[in-house]
Amino acid sequence: MSLSATYSYTGNYLIVVAPDGILPSVELVNLNLNWNNIAQKPVDLSIFATNVTNEKYYTNILDQRASQGFITQPLAPPRMYGMRLRYRFGG
Repeated sequence: MSLSATYSYTGNYLIVVAPDGILPSVELVNLNLNWNNIAQKPVDLSIFATNVTNEKYYTNILDQRASQGFITQPLAPPRMYGMRLRYRFGG
């Protein structure tokens, strides 16, 4: 079994079309739990959680006012949980 965590930090940065001209900094935490060879069988299980603190932030801001008449602000993915089960065939 192994447990791992990743932490990433992106500082604030200037963007021309943002309402105040700056996208704020973002801190993200992801977790993984891996269990290999469950009961000495060729079965592995991984359980994961991404964006554990459920940060809400924009990934980018695209100014399309000149061509389309609007500004696009896509949100980053929310907190997600999941699991993967893998079976290894053969030797």
